[in-house]
Amino acid sequence: MPDKKIKIFIPFSSTLNTGDAGILISTLNSIKRVFGDECEVLVASHQSEIAKEYYPSINYMETGRNLNDKIFNKSITRIPRNYFILLFDYLFNFIPKILLTNHEIKLLKEIKKADIILSPGGGYLTDSYFIQFSLALYNYTLRKNKKLYFYSQSIGPVWRKSSIFFLRRVLQKAGKIIVRDHESILHLTKLFPTLPDSVFESADEVFTLKQPELIKKSETKRIGISVRSWNFSNTNVSREEGMLNYTKTVQQACRHLIDSYNYEITFISTCQGHKEYIDDSKTAALIVSQLEDRYKSSITIDIEFHPLNELIEIYKSFDVFIGTRMHSIIFNFLNLTPCIGIIYEFKTSELFERIGLEKYLFEMQSSDQNELISKIDDLIMNKNLVQQQLHNEIKKLRAVSLQNMIHVHNHFVNNTISELQ
Repeated sequence: MPDKKIKIFIPFSSTLNTGDAGILISTLNSIKRVFGDECEVLVASHQSEIAKEYYPSINYMETGRNLNDKIFNKSITRIPRNYFILLFDYLFNFIPKILLTNHEIKLLKEIKKADIILSPGGGYLTDSYFIQFSLALYNYTLRKNKKLYFYSQSIGPVWRKSSIFFLRRVLQKAGKIIVRDHESILHLTKLFPTLPDSVFESADEVFTLKQPELIKKSETKRIGISVRSWNFSNTNVSREEGMLNYTKTVQQACRHLIDSYNYEITFISTCQGHKEYIDDSKTAALIVSQLEDRYKSSITIDIEFHPLNELIEIYKSFDVFIGTRMHSIIFNFLNLTPCIGIIYEFKTSELFERIGLEKYLFEMQSSDQNELISKIDDLIMNKNLVQQQLHNEIKKLRAVSLQNMIHVHNHFVNNTISELQ
């Protein structure tokens, strides 16, 4: 191994999403634990100036703006530009900087300086989003002979021909592809006749944050709920009908929790409190505004932004939790709080199935309000048993996820030694 410090660059992070902040901080902790003092880490984020206030210990890439930020700040101009960049890079092995924002130019510069590019955990490698610029960036990374690792990902589904073609090319050359769920493995089998040896099925990196402790909790008569807007249809209903079903079902759940159990309800999410990012409290406010007045006095909508440790601490106060955002559920699982999981992407259903609690899943856009009420009743009745099961199963997921960075380290060290010989 060379004497100089290893430079690790994480090119994407949305730390105003506290779920993504959990992934990032867990990843940074794992780098420190496995690599020790032999590396330095740089993180890129469009929200770095704000995020620094909440996470001052994170080394964020300096960023800035240029004219292209205004030109390409809307989908109507940005998406065609991204397709053009991807195609141009493929044909000419070159990304035209004249089309890049200042932030993107700095990304290229930092990639050239780094030894390891760690594509951070999350669920963004899917055609539910437009990933063309990311694919061009990964291709640039490999062209510069950098070690590229896909870290604690959900991957897929992808259905656009360009995504299938370019994602396959990039993944074939990656050092390690660490996925956090089996559904991602199934998506990868559609890209590859035989899975590459670089693929490793693991668990979400956030499970490395802390060891869950089985402590008898006093009942608080408080329940937390996280909601979100969702612009895609999961079923055969339209997006508009799906969101209407979702709204009515959550409203009916609120009525039931107050009428039958006298619960105090708090709407609190991993995405809220900043105009620079998605604010789930607006969706919560819309849901609550349509309830009868007699229920509103038992409901609080938390509209503040809460950094990671603060949010996890708040979640400790709930007897049970109903979560739409997956990391709002995981943070509660770390506290061994029983949860209902509302499915809008496969990552949530996969999580519950792995810990044997799939009966507490509910499809976001379903119109069957009685089904959710029945699941809530079952969870409340059996919350002590569920807590014990969480204690057993979350420890297993933690043990698996603790291997994630070890795989990266071992691959990097072995390949570096081989190249030096």
